[in-house]
Amino acid sequence: MSRILSDSPQTLANRVKWARMCLNPESMEMKRQRERAWIARQHPLYSVFHAAKARAKKKGLPFTICLQDLPSVLPERCPVLDIPLQKGKGVPADHSPSLDRLVPEKGYVPGNVIVVSFRANSMKRDASLEELERLVAFYRELL
Repeated sequence: MSRILSDSPQTLANRVKWARMCLNPESMEMKRQRERAWIARQHPLYSVFHAAKARAKKKGLPFTICLQDLPSVLPERCPVLDIPLQKGKGVPADHSPSLDRLVPEKGYVPGNVIVVSFRANSMKRDASLEELERLVAFYRELL
């Protein structure tokens, strides 16, 4: 029975198709891109996750989180600025989701990462908590 199935024209056609694909690296890359796109559609924070992973590698930071550590549904609003979070395309916008490291030196480890807006993360990027408090105090006095 298995010989009959393995010699069927459809099975042979599939073998030829896969052989051609394996011999052609461009075809395999296209297949990988399709798979990544499919995965990205399955998890709303897939691209944010992989961008953070690349940044961690570049900066030499620990990266031990996995996609399952992140919310499987994109939060509706940024917990910091209370603006709607919307997944964008390409370059991040103010309303794009971003992974914030609560303690930057610890890296991307479970319990140290939350989802906030790109705007909130950008505001915090280079400032310490004390500097942010001084900034707020300064502008409160002016206004």
